[in-house]
Amino acid sequence: MLHGGDGLSLSSNTSFMKIIAWLLGVMALLFQMTIQLSSGAMVDGLTATFHLSATRAGFLAGAYYPVYCLLQIPAGLLVDRFGAKSILVVGLTLAAWSMMFFGYAPSFAWAVFARLLAGVGLSCCFVSLMDLIGYCFKPSQFAVMLGLSETLVIACIITLEMILPDAVQVLSWQVVSRMLALGLAVLAALIALVMPELHVSEEEDALTETSIRSLLKELVQYLKNPVILGYGLLAGGLFGIVTIFEGLWAQPFYMHGWHRTIMQASQLNGVLLAGVGLGAPFLGYLGKFRRLRPWVTGGFSILVLFCFTVLVRWGSGLSAPVLQVLLFCLGVGVSSYVLSYMVGTEQAGKRHYGTVNGLINMLVVIPIPLIQPLIGFWLDSSQVRHHTEDYTFALMNFDWLLLAMFCISALLIYQGYRRAK
Repeated sequence: MLHGGDGLSLSSNTSFMKIIAWLLGVMALLFQMTIQLSSGAMVDGLTATFHLSATRAGFLAGAYYPVYCLLQIPAGLLVDRFGAKSILVVGLTLAAWSMMFFGYAPSFAWAVFARLLAGVGLSCCFVSLMDLIGYCFKPSQFAVMLGLSETLVIACIITLEMILPDAVQVLSWQVVSRMLALGLAVLAALIALVMPELHVSEEEDALTETSIRSLLKELVQYLKNPVILGYGLLAGGLFGIVTIFEGLWAQPFYMHGWHRTIMQASQLNGVLLAGVGLGAPFLGYLGKFRRLRPWVTGGFSILVLFCFTVLVRWGSGLSAPVLQVLLFCLGVGVSSYVLSYMVGTEQAGKRHYGTVNGLINMLVVIPIPLIQPLIGFWLDSSQVRHHTEDYTFALMNFDWLLLAMFCISALLIYQGYRRAK
C-alpha cells in the first residue's frame, strides 16, 4: 500500500474522492465506538433480561474485546494486502449480522457469542482508518488528522450518549441493537458503491515466500520494540478511561453511586468525551515536536491520574461547574493517546503501516476484557446492593492499575530510546 509519505498527497484531481474515503472511514470508526460504548446504556436492560450479576454484565460487555484484540495484527496485514475498502465491506457486513443476532439473542451464552462475532467484524475499522489517513494525507498531517477524526467521531458519540439511554428505555436494548445492525449494513453498501479503490494493483502487491518471511521478520522486530510496546500500553491505560470507565461503569456509578438521573449521567459522560474530542487535534499538533513528546506524554498521564482520582474519591461533593471542568480536563488528558499511533507510524516500514497500527491497537484493547469484569467482581464482593463506597472501592482499584500501566510504559519507552541512542 502506498501512502502520503511515498509522494501521494491531496491533489486537485483526487482530493474530493480521498476526503470521501476518509469520511467513510470515520463513519466506520463511529459505528465501532458506538457499539463499544453502548454497553453502558444497555447494562441495566441486559442485567434484567439475562439476570446478570455485575461480574457477568462486565464479562458480556467485555466479550467483544478478546477477539477484537487478537485480530488487530491480522486486520492490519489484510488491510496492507487488500486495501481498506474491501476489508471494511466484509467486516461491516459481518458486524451487521452479529448485531442483528445480538438483538434476537435468546440467552446469555448466545449474547456473548454475538458480541464475539461483532468483535471479528469491527476489528478492521480502526486500522482501516489509519491506512486511509496515511494514504490521503502527508505524514506531517497524520496525528492532526487522526485527532480530527476522533473529534468528529466523539462529537457524534456525545449526541448519541444523550439519545441512547432514552432509546434503550423506550424501545429496549434489543430494538436498538437491530437498528445499529441496519446502520452497519447501509454503511457497508455505501463503502462498496462510493469509496474509491486506493489499493495498488495485484501484480505490484503480489505475495511471495520471500516477502512473507520478510514481513514476519519485521513483525517480530516490532513486537520486540520497547518504544512501540511502551506507547501501546500507555494508550491502553489512557483510552481505558473511555472504554472501561465511560463505556460501561460511569453511568451506573453516577446513577447508583451518586444518585443522578440517567440524563445527568449522560451529560457528565458527554463532558468527558468533549474533552477527548477537542483535545485530540491539539495533542496531535504537539506530537510533531519530538523534543516535547516525553514531557507531553508524561504530563498528561499525570493529569489523567490526578483527575480520575479526584473524580472517584471526591467528585460527588463537587459543584457542577467544578465537576464539569474536572471531567473536561480528564478527557483532554486521555486524548494524548493519539501520540502512540503517531509514534507507531514513525516506527513502521512503509508497506507495513496497517500492521504496526494494528499491533498498537491490540495493546490498547488488551486491558479492556480483563479489567471490565474485574471491576464487576470488586462490586459483587460487597454481597449487597451497590452503594457509593462499593463503586469508589472498585474504581480506585482501577486507578491503581492505571498507575501501574503508566509506570511500566514509561520504563519501556525510556529503555527503547536509551537503546536507540
